Amino acid sequence: MNFVEEADRGIRVKIYVKPLSRKESLEYTGDELIFYTREKPVRGRANISLINFLSKTLNIPHENIKIVSGLKSRYKTLFIQGVSKDDFMRRIR
Repeated sequence: MNFVEEADRGIRVKIYVKPLSRKESLEYTGDELIFYTREKPVRGRANISLINFLSKTLNIPHENIKIVSGLKSRYKTLFIQGVSKDDFMRRIR
């Protein structure tokens, strides 16, 4: 699980985003976390979809989720405030 690491008051998560997918889901295989979204990678729609999906899945406000790198890339690093690594892994399964 190299895609999640503890940080001060939260966690950092590395996610690969696959836009224009048939489904909207979050899956992990080995050391990679993949978010599938139906949205196009235009005007931040895939990013918004990712944040909304994580907000619902983790049951936290979307304001607690920030994209810290990869805003225009498919590889993103997020900071999620108020969630531990163990809690994150439990909730995404």
